[in-house]
Amino acid sequence: MLLFRHRHRMTLRRAMTLVELLVVVTISVILLASAVPLMRPALKDAQLRESARQLNVMCAMAKSRAREIGRPVGISIERSAPGSNASFEVHMAETPPPYTGDFVDALAYLVDDVPANSGTFDGFASQILISKAESASLYIASDPRRSLANVGDFIQFDNKGPSYQITNISDPGTSFPHYRVLVSVPSGVNAPVATTLTAVPPPPVLAGVPYTVFRQPLKSPLNSVQMGGGTVVDLEYSGIGLDSTASHPGATFFDARYTNTTTNLNDQPVVIMFEPGGGISRVYTRFYNSSGILTYGGQRPNGTIYLLIGKFEQTTTSPVMLADPAADPNNLQDLSNVWLAIGTLTGTVTTAENLGGTVPAAREIARSAQSMGGN
Repeated sequence: MLLFRHRHRMTLRRAMTLVELLVVVTISVILLASAVPLMRPALKDAQLRESARQLNVMCAMAKSRAREIGRPVGISIERSAPGSNASFEVHMAETPPPYTGDFVDALAYLVDDVPANSGTFDGFASQILISKAESASLYIASDPRRSLANVGDFIQFDNKGPSYQITNISDPGTSFPHYRVLVSVPSGVNAPVATTLTAVPPPPVLAGVPYTVFRQPLKSPLNSVQMGGGTVVDLEYSGIGLDSTASHPGATFFDARYTNTTTNLNDQPVVIMFEPGGGISRVYTRFYNSSGILTYGGQRPNGTIYLLIGKFEQTTTSPVMLADPAADPNNLQDLSNVWLAIGTLTGTVTTAENLGGTVPAAREIARSAQSMGGN
């Protein structure tokens, strides 16, 4: 009996009291709470690199898909809100098959109906007429979403020469047998050579050539990346070439804060398309056309493409351009952020640390820095 009591008392001495247990839990909570702020920067840096890795993988998938189908495939960087420079979401984008008419012998009629100042025709087309009977699917006025050609697409004539961006497609009416197509002419490129010199309405017989409409990429809902941890592609500092602030014809802008008369231009995504051979086909973004007007469409990039992976809370939401962006706390000055550089000719993607400074200086360092990973 005495032995049993002695063992019982020993057992009770080895147990923790409720007060002791609460003290241990309290100390653990305090230590954990103090450690979380120390861990947060490391976790944020890891998330930045993970987002950069995901974008790198998306580009590799796009190039692989482009080789598989023989058409441009790329990534669509979606703005988080209208006019925002932050993007949490990146989708795969795929170019639909080109459209050459509903019949194999469908033709485009390049009409010069505006005489030059000398009173003679200049030999270049001022409008393109396309037969409704041969190309009924080109433009469906009752439901333009079903049309196989749209404003922003590119059209090429006679399977050679430059492609021209479509600026307008219209149906003059049931009594007129053709759709009317207008195009923009890039700086340094001649307008399409006319196949017919005439006035409108045209004569019954027109000289025509085959045509090809290269359609704009469509966003795929199946393959996408959702960036986590508050990381974003900061489109304010992303762009093409070392300097994205020029306003000359052909200059491109990812930054939504550049004002223009067409507000919805600021809502458009930035779409980077890869050729089947790996290089960059076109970048769809805002640019200055040959008339000096800011518009949206596809352009062949004239330099390396730079994407800055940063933090959402450091993106600029004000629509007003800052006089000195470097003086404002932003992703460009955060040295923990990461650059993705995409080569134009090869499509090679490299990842580099952000060393801050001005935009041209940061991009130059990103281009020349030793890669932390690429494909």
